[in-house]
Amino acid sequence: MCGGGGAFRVDNLGYLKNTAGLYLQGWPVDSDGNINADPSDLNRLRTINVGQVGGTAEPTTRVQLNANVKSSQAVSAEAADAAAVPVGANAYDPATNSMAMWDPETGDGVKPDFELTIPVSDSKGGQRTVALAFLKSTIPNQWYAEIRAVPASDVITGAGLTNGQLKTGLVAFTQDGRLDIAAMQAMGAAALFPDPAAATLTFGSSDSAAPAAGAFNWAAGLGIDDQALTFDLSASAGGLTQYDSASVVQAVLTNGTAFGNLSEVKIDDTGYVTAIFDNGVTRRIAQIALATFPSPDALLESTGNAFRVSQGSGTYNLKAAGTGGAGTIGSSQLEASTVDLSAEFTGLITTQRAYSASSKIITTADEMLAELISIKR
Repeated sequence: MCGGGGAFRVDNLGYLKNTAGLYLQGWPVDSDGNINADPSDLNRLRTINVGQVGGTAEPTTRVQLNANVKSSQAVSAEAADAAAVPVGANAYDPATNSMAMWDPETGDGVKPDFELTIPVSDSKGGQRTVALAFLKSTIPNQWYAEIRAVPASDVITGAGLTNGQLKTGLVAFTQDGRLDIAAMQAMGAAALFPDPAAATLTFGSSDSAAPAAGAFNWAAGLGIDDQALTFDLSASAGGLTQYDSASVVQAVLTNGTAFGNLSEVKIDDTGYVTAIFDNGVTRRIAQIALATFPSPDALLESTGNAFRVSQGSGTYNLKAAGTGGAGTIGSSQLEASTVDLSAEFTGLITTQRAYSASSKIITTADEMLAELISIKR
């Protein structure tokens, strides 16, 4: 059967149905986004049900930082003690006296010179927070840096990491204030990221085995999946900089979304049925199959503005819209009338006036004949 009435609405069971009670069918999209289409197998088609499309979330995988640390920032006592020989009593140390340990109420740990926070969505759409803290060192253009989870209880860390730390090391800048990638590569393991172009944090899942030294997992109580978080620290539009202006965050750009519910269903001109969620995520759920026939004029008309296969029409072939001679789909459109109303009204008025004029002529002729007959008498 080939449907012609396209005003589909979602029924109480979640199926797309038109006003004639006919259901929309198509090839379903699997979890990998693939479609198993067959031009001659109707069994591959499924009735499209948007009620079975649940909410969705996307984990954060990319972070772009546009932030500046002040080049004239005074060196803290803790950073000075760290550079002293011998090392001072209150020296900064990422393992024993770190920025992650800072507590403003007790004064424990080291207060960062600057800190920014990054919102992160996990695999369930839950919101996590990662903080990046900086402490200026005594070496020009170098800063101590720590990345940590907030709160620290969100992660389980391996040896060498404490208080929710995820990564520690040095960040270097060039003399003109840009991130010094070559210097950080030369630092090797001492750098926050030995290769800033591959600055990635990898979180193990909540059910992973205990993390190795320098590794970390999401806490078991969160029950979330593993996650790789890549930082863009040297973006052309900003990145991390060290200019002699206030330490400030211009922008923190991340992907990923929190949990969202289905808000709308759209069909494009190639027949893809797409679910749109209120968190901005879109997901294809099916593709409408169009049937073509060797002789479409021989199809038999059926109820509901539909047509059936006949002996003269030939065998159907299922195709995606816009391929193999199949037309495209006009979504959210109503077919315009094939009659031009303005032209028809103009013709109606012209005909009415012509009829009135003809009536006047007949009436006048009748009166003239009547007058002639009366004269004769």
